[in-house]
Amino acid sequence: MTKKRTFSLPDELSDQLDAVAPENASAFVAEAVRSRIAQQAAADRLLAAYGDPDPAALAYWMDRLAPAGSDQRASWIGGRVLDLTAINDLTIGRTI
Repeated sequence: MTKKRTFSLPDELSDQLDAVAPENASAFVAEAVRSRIAQQAAADRLLAAYGDPDPAALAYWMDRLAPAGSDQRASWIGGRVLDLTAINDLTIGRTI
């Protein structure tokens, strides 16, 4: 069963989606959502097992998760990773 959703994407992201999934954007988006949900579940399990990270260690690793030469950073707010920018450039999450 499927449910139809309507959402907006920034022009640049929409163009990138068209380039990588010209035949089936829905399947590509579904896989991205599944991956993001799995990443968050892994982060939640780590939080439950080990608690909040040390702020200095967190800052160190968040700087290293950003793509090289980028000012993008992952954000840790309220005990959750809320935004990991450029996630498509990273390969974390699938094996955590």
